[in-house]
Amino acid sequence: MPIRTIRCALAIGSAAGLAIALCVVGAAGQTAPDAKHIGEITGGQADKYQSAIVGPPSSGSCQVFVEVKRAGTLASIPSGYKIAVNLEQSGGTPKDMTSKMAGGALLLDNVPPHFNVSVGFGSAGQSSALIYRQCRQVQSGLVLVVKNPAKIADGADWLWSKWGM
Repeated sequence: MPIRTIRCALAIGSAAGLAIALCVVGAAGQTAPDAKHIGEITGGQADKYQSAIVGPPSSGSCQVFVEVKRAGTLASIPSGYKIAVNLEQSGGTPKDMTSKMAGGALLLDNVPPHFNVSVGFGSAGQSSALIYRQCRQVQSGLVLVVKNPAKIADGADWLWSKWGM
């Protein structure tokens, strides 16, 4: 498995003057995890998922359901974290969208070719990434697969479902 890299930036929240460190964890050089790794974290379903952190993006837009699931079983992790998204192409700050989640999923309409998503598990850590759109259907599924929600450093991967939602 490639060495993981972390890129961080400091964002200042205008409302409260709060400084937030935003870190992007991804494979070195933004290389996609191999089929063996995807199979391991999806319980043998490597053919149904692809990396979300590698371009090029698909040409058409779609609705995206963002979910967090446990590695191995793909059991839903419906709570215990905050999710922030930045859909602006010219920079901007991720916006907390946790309150917009329903049934453990966040619906994003008409996503741009690439966008930023961050899922924070409090003191357990966070996983943030630049996501490349992969719209195979009108509705597509973006999944953060987490090995250990109590320690995000154990591993987390952003994957697109190849079968939509």
